[in-house]
Amino acid sequence: MAAKECNIRVVARFRPLNKSEERAGSQSVVKFPIDNDDTFLITGKEFIFDKVFRPNATQEKVYNETAKEIVKDVFNGYNGTIFTYSQTSSGKTYTMEGVIERFVSAPNKIFKIMDEGIL
Repeated sequence: MAAKECNIRVVARFRPLNKSEERAGSQSVVKFPIDNDDTFLITGKEFIFDKVFRPNATQEKVYNETAKEIVKDVFNGYNGTIFTYSQTSSGKTYTMEGVIERFVSAPNKIFKIMDEGIL
């Protein structure tokens, strides 16, 4: 079933190595097939999701392709859930921080952003 036809999508997002990992000489064990945005490999074993975001994916790309429609629906009165799960230090906070330029300082400003088509 295509992702657009289903209410549940499962995505994987890989964060880039942090400074500490780079200083230690760490390397990613994850490999990404060329021209394939739903698969990754670890030690040759293939994992398939609705979407896979590589370490170079921007916050904006992740938001636009995973959360944007859910957020819009919530503001239109529908229920929506974004569930994240992974081990400690794997990148949940990195992903949830989002695009800093889009931070909303007051709840009523969210409607202005929606009217401008940014959200």
